[in-house]
Amino acid sequence: MSKPPRDLERAVQKSGNQILMARFPIVLFRRNVTKRREVYKGKTRWVVNGSPGMADTYGWDAITGRHIEIEWKRLGERPNDEQIAWLRRCSCDGAIAFWVDNVDTALLVMGRLLHPRYYVVWFDNGDFDLRRSSTGEADV
Repeated sequence: MSKPPRDLERAVQKSGNQILMARFPIVLFRRNVTKRREVYKGKTRWVVNGSPGMADTYGWDAITGRHIEIEWKRLGERPNDEQIAWLRRCSCDGAIAFWVDNVDTALLVMGRLLHPRYYVVWFDNGDFDLRRSSTGEADV
């Protein structure tokens, strides 16, 4: 028997963003990070939109204004090193930033991180854990 096909990353992202916005008071937008060649006045040049590693989704908490960055992956896939570095930097700067490969995990993580008592701890391999500020104990 063959395995059922996995949803494409863009499908996971689209449905995930819709479900998160329906469940929580947040605003999310899709981001395209691209690099393409264009010809202008007979000269070819590279046009870059965004920076390497930027997350697929950005937005904010509609109540607090806190910035949100989410990297969506197909089930079983992981972000690359540049994407992990972007998410870690955003977390260190106070944003809600994480990566997921399914909507259920996104709901769990977002639900926790919208509360100020939770924060992300990043590991060297790009995985993360959610912790409670008061105890510092692993929660997920």
